Amino acid sequence: MQSLVYLVNDALHLVFANLFLPGKFNSTPRLSYSSFTGLLLILQLPDGLEPLLVTGNSKDIPSLYKRYLSTVLHINSWYEDDIFDPETKGYKSLRQVRSMHRRVQQLMNERHQVKDLNNQEHKWMTQYDVAITQWAFIGLAMLWPQKTAMISASKKELELINYYWRVLGWFMGMNDEYNACQFDNYEDIREFHRLIFEHEYREKFAQHECPKGLKMTQAICIAMHYYMPLITFNSLAHWWKDCFSFNGYELQPLKGKERLLYQWTKLSFNTLLKSKAFLNFSNRLHKKRFQTRLQHKDEVYEKLKETHKDQDEYTFYSDRVDYFGKCPVMAVADSNNNNNNEEVALPSKKITGPLAANTFKGCPMGYDAMLPAISAEEEANRQTSVAA
Repeated sequence: MQSLVYLVNDALHLVFANLFLPGKFNSTPRLSYSSFTGLLLILQLPDGLEPLLVTGNSKDIPSLYKRYLSTVLHINSWYEDDIFDPETKGYKSLRQVRSMHRRVQQLMNERHQVKDLNNQEHKWMTQYDVAITQWAFIGLAMLWPQKTAMISASKKELELINYYWRVLGWFMGMNDEYNACQFDNYEDIREFHRLIFEHEYREKFAQHECPKGLKMTQAICIAMHYYMPLITFNSLAHWWKDCFSFNGYELQPLKGKERLLYQWTKLSFNTLLKSKAFLNFSNRLHKKRFQTRLQHKDEVYEKLKETHKDQDEYTFYSDRVDYFGKCPVMAVADSNNNNNNEEVALPSKKITGPLAANTFKGCPMGYDAMLPAISAEEEANRQTSVAA
């Protein structure tokens, strides 16, 4: 079995090396816009938000700054290094992230137990949940390249990006049947990502608001403003208003500097980035500015601690009560180490199985092949845990 693993690893490495030249992945800065927005979206889903609340690593703006800067550095190493070489930062980063996910998964499932309306134990951070997170990183780029600075990307380049994230999913221990990047042809890739967006994001946003998740996404924009000075949460919401709305957010008028930054984004994304020369210049400038600002990361953290000290508005913790107010409640033992043994009223989460079998049966590009893993009738398969 071990030799088979090495054989598969060598084969993947051979294909990967012929498709990507480490350190020359020219889409890195452009993908950051898609990934940042996608990660904000996933926090407005309770299953995406709750693990962050439980770990305590996202409890306030300074904590969010450290967490998301760390995420950026991890992802940069995946793009810049040969992730099959055990000596590179990229390889070590992937192993570290997989280990962190495993620890959080164990914490959630052992100490944060929740039952649904059918009295079935809810499993946190399943392989299916990881697939939804995969979508957060590249789904928007696949659906709306022109809105994510990818207007000049060819179908081939988009297919390679999708393949790259399929490999990352493999590194994270995902089975092929759960991998959100399993298709090869761009038309199939785009349609699959559209289905995930419509039924895992848009439908759920319509069913339930997630005010704490919305507030955290706004806090992240504040926390990361030093590295992304062209973005405010309101300008981001305006940029995406023709495609989707953030869960529960009402657009505010663009004013002053915010309006100018919005117009610059529109000009560069829709026009300037069509030029290869401007694209290369923009990529180099983005990387140089990031490295320069990174030298002051500790100073920025201390300033955020001072500026946002004791702000209740941007303090986040898990009370497990906020999200499903319209659902019946049930009493469960408090397992959050709150120094008491009281029972708390926990709204039950009804699992609706948004991608039900009768919705996509016979989908021409094989979407129904995943239905046993994600339909309501086969919920047990959805609960498959990420391999250790």
